[in-house]
Amino acid sequence: MKGVTREKVSLTIGNYLFRKRRVAADGGVFFSCNGCETQASKYLSAIAKIKEDGSYELIEWPRLKDHSCWADGSQALV
Repeated sequence: MKGVTREKVSLTIGNYLFRKRRVAADGGVFFSCNGCETQASKYLSAIAKIKEDGSYELIEWPRLKDHSCWADGSQALV
């Protein structure tokens, strides 16, 4: 849109980069892992809330073993 300022928000947890997907009616902000979404068509979500001062508070996040974009040493060699 011309003349509209947009804010791009991303979340980094360890080596994983998450993009902002949507904001729920209750104010929860859903982020999805870029790697899992691209490589496995899987939406692995982290959830945050926007605080009154505009900062984000992380509420839920996926465990490392839940990521399908992670490669161990043997997978990386193939």
